[in-house]
Amino acid sequence: MIIKVPETKEEIRGLRELRALVFVCEQGVPRDLEIDELDGDAIHIIGCFNRQVVATGRLVLDTAVTGRIGRMAVLAAYRRSGIGTLILRALEKQAVSRGLKTIMLNAQFQVVDFYVSNGYVQSGYPFIEAGIKHIQMTKQLAVFAAAGSE
Repeated sequence: MIIKVPETKEEIRGLRELRALVFVCEQGVPRDLEIDELDGDAIHIIGCFNRQVVATGRLVLDTAVTGRIGRMAVLAAYRRSGIGTLILRALEKQAVSRGLKTIMLNAQFQVVDFYVSNGYVQSGYPFIEAGIKHIQMTKQLAVFAAAGSE
C-alpha cells in the first residue's frame, strides 16, 4: 500500500473515480456537489494498491492556522483495513507541515467512531449535508518540538 500526494493525471482521475463511486453511486450525492470549487486548491492524499487508487481524502486550508478535511473515501473492499487511518494521518501531517493548529471535518454519522478513535471530538450539532446526516468534529494538532530539542 502506498500513501501519497497524487502526482499524475491517472492518479487524479483515480481519486475522482473513487469519490464518484463512493459518494455519487453508493450514497446518492448529486454529482454537481461532489466536486466543488475547493477541489483545485485542496491538498489531496491517495492510497494505492497495485497502482489502483483505493482510498483518498483532501485538506482545505481555511486560515493560517485551521484546515478542513473532507472527501474521505475508501473502496468498499478496503474498508476497515486501516487505510482510512493512514489517509487521515497523512492529511494531518500535511496540516502540521503548514503550521495548522486545528482540523475540522464534517463526519457522516456512520463513521463518527472512526474519527473519535483518531482523536477527533464532536464540536457541533447534527445536520444534513447532501441528504446525509453529519456532525462537525475537530482535532487540535500536536505541536512537535524541533528535532534534537527537548
